[in-house]
Amino acid sequence: MDMRDMMEAIRAAGAVVDTVRLLGGPTKSELWNRIQADAYGTTVQTLKIGDATVLGAAIMGGVGAGVFGSLAEGAEAMVRVDRTYEPDPSNAKLYDELYKAWTATYEGLSASGAFGRIASLQRH
Repeated sequence: MDMRDMMEAIRAAGAVVDTVRLLGGPTKSELWNRIQADAYGTTVQTLKIGDATVLGAAIMGGVGAGVFGSLAEGAEAMVRVDRTYEPDPSNAKLYDELYKAWTATYEGLSASGAFGRIASLQRH
């Protein structure tokens, strides 16, 4: 829900988020990829090379060696989509309701001062 909240903030700022690319070890789980598509209510994709650090280093090395003229050119040449997951409308509706509950809970905890109390306990 935290990632969904960040995407909602990006959308509220006027950006269009129509596809999310997932990276890292968790992308090996088809179930987790489907959950993310449903929770975000948008298309998600995994990449053929899911290790962003390795892929980014290869692209930057290619730019440094003159193989690519820019990072954008390197990304265009090296980033390849592996799988695409579309949100299931019935699941996405449930996640919309869960997101509303999550935001209400977060706002309630914030307004009540609970986060400040927890922070003060962590300092001891």
